[in-house]
Amino acid sequence: MMKKNERVVKCTEVALVLQRAVGALLVYALGAKSAVFLTATARPALTSHVMQKLSSLNPTP
Repeated sequence: MMKKNERVVKCTEVALVLQRAVGALLVYALGAKSAVFLTATARPALTSHVMQKLSSLNPTP
């Protein structure tokens, strides 16, 4: 049977592990959100660039 101090130490260790896990999830979520934002902002610029290239290859009369 664990003593009171041992239980406190064990609970503290578990709390620290859970706190780190929550922190890691937040970092992961922010990274994913950043990647989605970068993709969303880069896509119109890429489309515009491709359209300019296509129009320069086939000029209209």
